[in-house]
Amino acid sequence: MKSINHIRKELEDISGAIIDIDIPPNEVPTGAEDEVVSLWNKEMLGENTNDLSQVTEKEQSPPDRILDPIFEYGAENNPDQLVKNLGKDETEKIRKSIEVKGIDALAWYVSYHYRGLQWGIYIPISSLVFLAYNVFGSLPCNGLTKIKLAFRALHQHELFHFSTDYMTSQIELITRKPCHVISRPKLKNNGGYIAWEEQLANAAMLQSILYAPGTLKVPNAYKQLLVAIVKQQPAGYRDGPKVVKTKPFIKLAEKLAQDFIAYIPDYELIHADNWELWPLYGRYERLHWENCPVHIIHDEKRFGIAPWFVDYFGSVAINQETDEFKKRLLELGKHVPKLWKKACRFLASVGPSYPGLGFEKWRSRPDGTVYSVRLNDDIRVHVLYDKSSMWTALKVGHHKEMGHG
Repeated sequence: MKSINHIRKELEDISGAIIDIDIPPNEVPTGAEDEVVSLWNKEMLGENTNDLSQVTEKEQSPPDRILDPIFEYGAENNPDQLVKNLGKDETEKIRKSIEVKGIDALAWYVSYHYRGLQWGIYIPISSLVFLAYNVFGSLPCNGLTKIKLAFRALHQHELFHFSTDYMTSQIELITRKPCHVISRPKLKNNGGYIAWEEQLANAAMLQSILYAPGTLKVPNAYKQLLVAIVKQQPAGYRDGPKVVKTKPFIKLAEKLAQDFIAYIPDYELIHADNWELWPLYGRYERLHWENCPVHIIHDEKRFGIAPWFVDYFGSVAINQETDEFKKRLLELGKHVPKLWKKACRFLASVGPSYPGLGFEKWRSRPDGTVYSVRLNDDIRVHVLYDKSSMWTALKVGHHKEMGHG
């Protein structure tokens, strides 16, 4: 998938492809009074955040490596307290909003076809709380897993909207004619949304839970999301289950693309009948989510929820090691330095979400934040991410020795 920065520059040369803010109210991100923090923005971090040149094919992470954010929501925010703080009235308001606006009442996508707004996916903390404890609350997993399931569901729904945005821009670059801003208003129904697009976005969301990797593969998570959320949504949204399987999904996506093409000026001159439309979405290119910024709306204060910490690291390059770390590393046996070297390679090249690293926030300090890394079932390492964005290996030892019980 090409850089969106590059695509936007190309689109500027196509009259009418990119326009100044003229977005319907239901597509404008709300929560302007709250702090908005970019969890993931490739444009800020540079294009080559993951260099896999030093990792063998066998060692590389799966093609569908997920955006695995780091959450911390405070000891005082236990599950019962989170639900209580969100409140019955607010919870009911969210439910009713979902019945009208679908899943986009919880999160939304802003297109890069518009100037003047920061494009990307927007996810409020209150939406994560709602999904985690009002939809996934009864699942047999811990609170952190429920929050990550909530994030995954919202992220994957909105990511399909990004894919549709990308599809329309590919058509524009091929035809040199505007498509997105011309076709989109004409395809919307009386509810103000494109039914097929929302059906596909909800199908993508359901797929992401049904085929969730590792610790996110929780029994009944798919069923809970289907029954508690999807079936309660408007037409189009609630039809997502009909195209969860790959072939129907791709077939409907191609029909959606054909609909967008049909409203391009001088459509009859394009001869798009024999185009291969599915690849235009860029859905299954490796790490395609990295091309779409994710913005977290910190609306905790409005609901009496203690501040959340949310972060993501595309890669972790250890810059230095303390003398205490070096000494203890050698004391633990010859195999441990090898494990550490291997972990460092994964952290720097594939990223901390690589399966098995168990990368998680440990505690905050005045000089930065300490994270924990698992070398094997018995050995942990603590690394410090300081205020100058440097990574330091602080300590290494057995689980109990490191305070992990």
